[in-house]
Amino acid sequence: MKRVFATVLVIVLVMVLLSSCAIEAGADQNYGATTAAANNTAATANNTAQAGGGAGFGSWIFIIILIVVFIVLIIVPNKRREKKYKEMIDTVKVGSNVKTIGGIYGKIVAIKEDLVTIETGPEKAKIVFSKSAIATIEKMDVEAEQGSKGLK
Repeated sequence: MKRVFATVLVIVLVMVLLSSCAIEAGADQNYGATTAAANNTAATANNTAQAGGGAGFGSWIFIIILIVVFIVLIIVPNKRREKKYKEMIDTVKVGSNVKTIGGIYGKIVAIKEDLVTIETGPEKAKIVFSKSAIATIEKMDVEAEQGSKGLK
């Protein structure tokens, strides 16, 4: 919900900034063209050039704001998610029930560095996975749940 609100807020902010930059740029161009045509002096041309430079600075501020917003909305939450995942992988121990990214449920029977051996199914088949293939650590006993549903 927070992410949706933030995205909508960013879209509204972008629209407001784009419209204000377009209005400012159009007003500067109209002012410069009318004044240059009416007076045709060096001072007027200098004012027009300065007004155009101000619009360029506004667009740079807009780009910087967009970059900051993207960092806040995309990179920071992703780093938090990666940190939580790393903490979860570090807490894996023998006997933990896990679900792999492929959807296989099993109990960890051995851990060697980055490799994890899980035991799964009624035949207790052993499968070796990388630790990064673990999606979640399950709180309940999957085999007990399957037994209660009659899936054996």
